[in-house]
Amino acid sequence: RRFYRAWYQPSRMAVVAVGDIEPTQLKTELAQRFGSLSTHPAPPEPDMTLPPRLGQRHVTALDPETPVTTAELAYVHTEPRLATSADYRRLLTRELALAILNERLEDQTQSAGTPLLHAGISVNPLDHQHSLYTLAARTTGPRLLDSFAALQKEQTRITTLGVTRDELEREKADYLAGLDQAVSDQHRIASGVYVEAYVSHYLSGDPYLDVSEERRQSAQAL
Repeated sequence: RRFYRAWYQPSRMAVVAVGDIEPTQLKTELAQRFGSLSTHPAPPEPDMTLPPRLGQRHVTALDPETPVTTAELAYVHTEPRLATSADYRRLLTRELALAILNERLEDQTQSAGTPLLHAGISVNPLDHQHSLYTLAARTTGPRLLDSFAALQKEQTRITTLGVTRDELEREKADYLAGLDQAVSDQHRIASGVYVEAYVSHYLSGDPYLDVSEERRQSAQAL
């Protein structure tokens, strides 16, 4: 009860409503339902900073029924705040680079003699400030080290040499074409998609762009 009283109060709440709604009527109804809630002095915000991870750690999991072997290399990356057009351009640059790297790795899985059954890199958020970068390689038999070396070699190549102009232009065109399709289909976007975006904005503080504005910003940045 003490926890609820301390943290569940109007100053820390938001109502997200998406749909065919008359704003004035909604505001009146929200005031009727929640206007009587009282606010209490809130305790200091807890420190949500991830502790530093010093050195390397590894985990091995064995399953005799699994026909393939998978290795993953994961590391925590501090994410800069997304607040300006330059930040957005940097984010797009990363997304395009990751897409090109994954395409290259996919091509490697199709080449003759490759140890790779599957390979790729992914980025997943840990919290508002950090993401987890994961390199994954999958193979069979004793070629795990070979497959992981091939994956790391491709990552080093794109980091040191970059990408070709053809790769970049193709990925840019594909990305913008996907946004064009999203703009055409935006009238069919479910309300829940908007709700999730608004909630994410409220919790993280990152700016929210509707699909038309995202298309405009992306074309300008690219």
